[in-house]
Amino acid sequence: MTAACIRHISVYRKIGPVFGQLAEWAGRTGIAGSMLANFFDDPHKVPEDQLRSDAGVVVPGPVEVEPPVEIRQIEGGTYVVWTHVGHYEGLADAWFQFFVKHLPEAGITPRVGPCFEVYLDDPETTPWERVRTELYTAANAK
Repeated sequence: MTAACIRHISVYRKIGPVFGQLAEWAGRTGIAGSMLANFFDDPHKVPEDQLRSDAGVVVPGPVEVEPPVEIRQIEGGTYVVWTHVGHYEGLADAWFQFFVKHLPEAGITPRVGPCFEVYLDDPETTPWERVRTELYTAANAK
């Protein structure tokens, strides 16, 4: 998958303003793909002020970008997907449950690779209790 992204370096939960900046760019350029966040570091191992993430929008093909927007490829392969329903404030707990409960119960081992979220609903038009976010983690095939 190809995405136009803006890099965020800080606590993951503070990525919101970067999405605002990305949305402004996407609006100017006519890009209307799915929004996603790509996470690169383990928050249990990397200091908060060094956590790397991207706010991104999926693009259908070649797109011209200007800094701070960059084109990134999200690698293919096997992923496990878990859907969180509710406010974005619940995403940290959803990730915790995904890794600590759901993957082990299913006998799935994550592999080194991307973790990202895909936002399926617009919270400006969807009630928070119905907003869906897909959580993706790279996994070893069974």
